[in-house]
Amino acid sequence: MEFREFEYIITVAKYQSFTKAAEKLYVSQPTISQTITNVEKKLNVKLFDRSCFPIKLTYSGERYVEIAKEIISLKDNLLKELSDINNGEQGKIRLGTPTERAAHVIPLVIGDFKREYPKYEVVVIENSSKNLRKMLVEKEVDILLLPQKEQEIDLDIEDEFIYEEKLLLAAKKGLVKSEDLIGNYKNVFPVKNINKYPLIMLKKGHAMRLTLDVLLKDIKDQKIYMETDSHTYSALLASKGLGITIVPTRTRELLRNNNELDYFLIEKTNGEFLNRKIYAIYRKDYYMSKAEKKFLNIIKTKLKVIENISIL
Repeated sequence: MEFREFEYIITVAKYQSFTKAAEKLYVSQPTISQTITNVEKKLNVKLFDRSCFPIKLTYSGERYVEIAKEIISLKDNLLKELSDINNGEQGKIRLGTPTERAAHVIPLVIGDFKREYPKYEVVVIENSSKNLRKMLVEKEVDILLLPQKEQEIDLDIEDEFIYEEKLLLAAKKGLVKSEDLIGNYKNVFPVKNINKYPLIMLKKGHAMRLTLDVLLKDIKDQKIYMETDSHTYSALLASKGLGITIVPTRTRELLRNNNELDYFLIEKTNGEFLNRKIYAIYRKDYYMSKAEKKFLNIIKTKLKVIENISIL
């Protein structure tokens, strides 16, 4: 068995198509078809049911793909461990995180990391939290940077706290009335007052929406003006006076040149400020290289500084 054969069969299984797999792997479709046919002859089994559309794995094929992924994972772990033994100067990090977090985090940390590990490749895979968790299961990504500990993944995982992310209320300058604010500098917005303003929220399915649904479950008569798929888009809508929105600190950083917005800390009913914890999530069978540990430590250090900056 060869790793090339594993790659071909896993990719065909993923896309349920020889043609799509060939396009993804930049090889000809006949090459993939012939390789898989040869494997089936050597093993005396059928890996794919070609009588249906799209094609699908047979039971033998399912077991082949499952074990092939484990073998590839063991190979990757071995290579990284040997690289660490030999000073760990080169390798690859496959980090999965939503697009807006990637746009905030990666520019902050990539320079420091590359100065120490110039030969290391950082591959950032941007997708929704839901899809990234599935990709972690399928071993298509190695480390996730996501909010909260994830209980839904159907495999043993490790999670490591990285940083705490403040959540801020964003509104057009002057929209929020002074009497609705508290604090010595009038920079704190009590969540009990949120139903006084139209709210722009992320759509259901986003991790932030789940956080806010829990926060607002006891708030009566809340008016939702609009739902979006982007914190940045929500904040830009709020900057035009269409309503208020709740965004992570990173959105304020991305929109630092926008002078139309005010930001406020949000006080929950128990007196605490609204925030959420961000974790690095990875499989228990995953070997974390020295370079990857360094990369996460840089994120911890940089984001701790950013999150501790006062919004006064």
